[in-house]
Amino acid sequence: MADYREQWQHWVAVAALPRVSPATLYQCWQQGWTAPRLLAADEGTLAALGFKPAVRSAIKAWQLNQGPLQQRVDQVAEWRALNPALHHVVPWDSEFYPRLLQQIPDPPAFLLVYGNPAVLCLPQIGIVGSRHATRQGLRNAAAFAHELARSGLVVTSGLALGIDGAAHQAVVDQHSATLAVLGTGPDVAYPARHQRLAGQIVETGGALVTEFWPGTPPRGGHFPRRNRIISGLSAGVLVIEAAPRSGSLITARLALDYNREVFALPGALHSPQSQGCHTLIREGATLVQTTAHIMEQLGSILGAQCERPDVERVADSADLPPVLTPAEQLLLRVFEAEQLSLDQLCALTGQGVTALLPQLTALELKGLVERAGMGYQRIG
Repeated sequence: MADYREQWQHWVAVAALPRVSPATLYQCWQQGWTAPRLLAADEGTLAALGFKPAVRSAIKAWQLNQGPLQQRVDQVAEWRALNPALHHVVPWDSEFYPRLLQQIPDPPAFLLVYGNPAVLCLPQIGIVGSRHATRQGLRNAAAFAHELARSGLVVTSGLALGIDGAAHQAVVDQHSATLAVLGTGPDVAYPARHQRLAGQIVETGGALVTEFWPGTPPRGGHFPRRNRIISGLSAGVLVIEAAPRSGSLITARLALDYNREVFALPGALHSPQSQGCHTLIREGATLVQTTAHIMEQLGSILGAQCERPDVERVADSADLPPVLTPAEQLLLRVFEAEQLSLDQLCALTGQGVTALLPQLTALELKGLVERAGMGYQRIG
């Protein structure tokens, strides 16, 4: 029987399979069993693959256009229809699904995105830390987020109180894009006091991202799953204040497992909020005191790790304009018709190579600048 459903619906459906983890699904995909192929398989094939009767029954019902998988797809379709311009489904095989996230051992089958999905494929830096941050910690989070966003990175965090919120707020205050990964459904702002911040994130060209169904409330088990997405999306993770046992350390250690760069800000010797960062530094995280320390580590690898999506091939987001940080806007104005070398760009902007390279990489990813000979030139 032919299946005429849209491609994204298959990826949403496999995510709804009972007691089948993202890691198990990823193993299937690695063996060529993509979501459409898996959902079209007969019961004997599914049994040979090791799927239990409940899974086989759910897939059989799906093939008849009914059952719990179809109900989940209908639920996502209803959420999507509420605001087609801002509600997006990004399945695992989408051009907008981040390549870095595809590389972790248990990537989500799909992401629900409230906002601009283009930011998913821009170079990202995760910033995480304590919910009970000190005033200095909050100032550090805001300062680092501000400068890293100015350098062309998308600041990614978890919308939590404390360090997360300070980092997001500093970015939206300069009208740059930031990405918040949720431990709830895309329509549930948690904590409630960050509802306004969540709206600002969307308004300034960023996005709220989740793997959870619409309407899903916050639960303790959701946040480690959210943390793996933050680590998976990011080229590096910066930890600013963390207790010895905290979600921030989970995020950092996942980043190490995923072969990402981990940075930690040192603090007062006897402060409980500094102990997690000091532990990470002892375990091999890079001690940082300025954003230059981060950009030195990330500048040379961002271009290779991140790819710009082919916007024309993604119908839902074809009309979305590129998100430009203020620094990128200023840099773009420097270009005229001629090709400019890196030395010329440094002279014209008054910036050093370390600051310029991430901005140029971001503009390349957004299709506004290209390399030409020994320099760069503007496209269009």
